[in-house]
Amino acid sequence: MKRPPICPSPISRIGLIGDVHGQAERLQTVIDHLQTSGVDVIVCTGDITDGFGDIDQCCDLLQAAEVITVLGNHDRWCINNELRNRAECTLFEDLSVSSQAFLCQLPQQVELNTVQGMALLCHGLGANDMGKLLPQDGPQAMARNPELQALLRQRRYRYIFNGHSHYRMVKPVGELTVINGGTLRRGHQPGFLRLDLSKGLVQPYDLLPDSPPPIDRDLEAKPLAADSSLAQQLATETIPAQPIAAVPMGLPQLCLSPGRA
Repeated sequence: MKRPPICPSPISRIGLIGDVHGQAERLQTVIDHLQTSGVDVIVCTGDITDGFGDIDQCCDLLQAAEVITVLGNHDRWCINNELRNRAECTLFEDLSVSSQAFLCQLPQQVELNTVQGMALLCHGLGANDMGKLLPQDGPQAMARNPELQALLRQRRYRYIFNGHSHYRMVKPVGELTVINGGTLRRGHQPGFLRLDLSKGLVQPYDLLPDSPPPIDRDLEAKPLAADSSLAQQLATETIPAQPIAAVPMGLPQLCLSPGRA
């Protein structure tokens, strides 16, 4: 589902929040910061569910702040009761009625009218919430990326705002620039972005301190118990936002975080 442009007037200053994964306290920190920083709109790339945190609170925060949010693959799995076999997975029936309704009405894609042209907010790439573009992808990898090539052929969008890979990134591809908001998930270099399209600048923010992820790629068969003291600490610790230097948009990458989706 792709909604028509949300903002009739061209927008310039955008707060971009990547995959949330239940990090309610971090999400509150980010929203509070962006609301006082003078952005025109706040957007989120989804994956609200599946994390050691309060998913209902995340949904409430996004709705209260009127954050434009799209559906992530983890949200889709939650709604459809798919791949629910890990400790961090969210069960749809455990969510509040308002959270269930919020998730079910999220679109896959939203168009945004910006001062530099049309932008597409999505989770992966276009309608494919599992599509991705990585900082290290070169010409051959991009040529073999069907979702990316389809977006290029459309010649409709100046920007793609996405998530999924957990890599914060600004990557130009021809006339298109893909800007990835990263994630709030601990261990994946959590942070967010503030964009000023009229000046061609992106301001990345780190959320500190960070620590190794509670579930390692090689140990996913032995997930950390959701009720363990460490999991509860990771889900509730208040993390301040700390800005790092603004970087001109057009650089191939902002940072290399250990991205997973």
